[in-house]
Amino acid sequence: MKRAAIITARAIAAGAAALCLLSLFVLFYGYTGIHISNASGATDYKWTPHQLKSTMTEGFAWLWMDEDGFNNPEKPEIVDILIMGSSHMEAVNIDQSKNASSVLNALVPEYTVYNIGVSGHQIYQCANNLKKAVETYAPTRYIVVETDTVELNDRMMNQVISGQLQTIPSYESGLMYYIQKYCPAIKTIYKQTEDWRKADNAQKKESGSDATQTESELLSAFLEKMRSDCGAERKLIILYHPGTVLDAEGHLIAQNAEAVELFSSVCRQKDISFVDMTEDFQKLYEEQNILAHGFCNTGVGVGHLNVYGHERIAERLAKVIMEEPQ
Repeated sequence: MKRAAIITARAIAAGAAALCLLSLFVLFYGYTGIHISNASGATDYKWTPHQLKSTMTEGFAWLWMDEDGFNNPEKPEIVDILIMGSSHMEAVNIDQSKNASSVLNALVPEYTVYNIGVSGHQIYQCANNLKKAVETYAPTRYIVVETDTVELNDRMMNQVISGQLQTIPSYESGLMYYIQKYCPAIKTIYKQTEDWRKADNAQKKESGSDATQTESELLSAFLEKMRSDCGAERKLIILYHPGTVLDAEGHLIAQNAEAVELFSSVCRQKDISFVDMTEDFQKLYEEQNILAHGFCNTGVGVGHLNVYGHERIAERLAKVIMEEPQ
């Protein structure tokens, strides 16, 4: 019994030491951090203030969040242009000075740009949080909402319109909170396991089985809610950037042109500026052989926007903003 107890104690000690060392490695190699509920409602959650986020699995970046828990050098006193979106706009894969919001700030220095893009926040979450975001940050001129798809899900749009969309949960206390805070390796292991499970399930499920092409009336109601929540004194810009898909010969595959046209048409009806990055990304690839997505440590064109994608987006947004009547 004594020998078994010693062996067990040594095994536990070795496991604990391994987790500690692995957690130190995770802090440098790929630390996602801890997110907390956003009391303002501008987003479902935010990162803890001044939190470190590191990435070496997709791009290379080591960043500190601002006082509000978002990826900005600092929070300005007055916000002229508010950017909302998903992990593409959160941009933890690249240097903070090279993401779309920072480059846009440099291109239109007469305006202050503030980015509250955060992972997991697709256009549905952004639309659901839009009114609270306006109340919280009071942008004076523009609100930019990013999306990587215009083929929206009917069920999700209806939930936003009816106010029934569930918020993304956060673990701010209890065992899960302390595990994330003091042993980040466990969170990384859990996330990798979940990613494998989801990938396996995705292979078993028919493509597109959860999404349907929206009808004009539902899309119209969804976009009308977004425009209305912005207020009459602000201009809503919806930024669409298609994902990178290459065929066997290395040519970019065009996205669903009918869906893009429908979305664009309804935006025009609602006085919403629709910025479609399709041609910009195609031109970048055809003229310079550069893709807007992917990194040297990912598959070709796989994953989030890279520095070139962010740069093109900032240039296009700056052009749209400068051409708008002042």
